[in-house]
Amino acid sequence: MLFADLHIHIGQSLDGKYVKITGAKTLTLPNIVRVARDVKGLSLVGVVDAHSTGV
Repeated sequence: MLFADLHIHIGQSLDGKYVKITGAKTLTLPNIVRVARDVKGLSLVGVVDAHSTGV
């Protein structure tokens, strides 16, 4: 069995630039991975902003 969220937007890149303007500043890639794994118990996460320069 696999638990996944396949559509997560990053709010801010590690260099402080906004990626998805409506996303929270705390939605950085490291935070998304940590919460998905440690809090939600997800095994797979799909980040849809990989085309952005800061990501």
